[in-house]
Amino acid sequence: MQSLSAPTTATKLALALAAKGICEFEGCGVPLQVGGTLVGQVAHIHSPRPEGPRHDRQLAFEQLHSLPNLMFLCGTHHPLIDKNPSQYAAEQLQAMKVKHEAGNFLVNAAVLQELVAVLDRPVVPEDWWDRPGAPEFRLNLASSRRPDDSWTFEATPMQIDGTDIGRLRYRWVLGDSPPPFEPPDHLIKARHWQLRALNFTPRGERLSLELAFWWEGTERTYAHEWAKEDDFQSANVSVVRSKIVRAIVGRGAVNARKRAF
Repeated sequence: MQSLSAPTTATKLALALAAKGICEFEGCGVPLQVGGTLVGQVAHIHSPRPEGPRHDRQLAFEQLHSLPNLMFLCGTHHPLIDKNPSQYAAEQLQAMKVKHEAGNFLVNAAVLQELVAVLDRPVVPEDWWDRPGAPEFRLNLASSRRPDDSWTFEATPMQIDGTDIGRLRYRWVLGDSPPPFEPPDHLIKARHWQLRALNFTPRGERLSLELAFWWEGTERTYAHEWAKEDDFQSANVSVVRSKIVRAIVGRGAVNARKRAF
């Protein structure tokens, strides 16, 4: 059954590019996405619903969901035009759309690219790590005891399989207070990173190394986890648990199963 109010993803992408990533209501200019979250809304000039604003029964289904009948508006102006159809007639909105899309707006290319990524973000199934091209990592681990009885622990992650990932970040998590993610110290060679050494005095807490990265437009996180710090006070680490922590899709999260590095 065809949806009454859902243009295709390809149409939304084309509309976002035509709108230059900002609200098409005259004089507005509000961005359609903020921080990777879509805040803009696709509005119909002629509603596809018979009881909706400015509905035209002469228009076919394909016309109602085509680019000429759509505007990208912010969360203020979409409800404004639909709640006041007598004030915002179809001819007025069409003129507004044409003027906006023909305009010469200075728009940050990175912001527009992020909007396209948000619109084209796939719905990732729980078994995404079993799909062709899914990234796989191997860790080179080393640790040494310092004169003051503290420890230095070093890790070098290597992507050994799968399509290339983007924006790798990492963090060490001691106990239950995870710090922010940060970029690796440097790229040794393609798909081979050196992380900053972790210096600490063991207190018996849980420890994990988390790698966060983008693949297929979605953020993923792997964790290399030890039950307690004492488990890796040797260069020959044996007590290690590796798992996928989460796959983030928009604001939601998907529970994940174990997968070895």
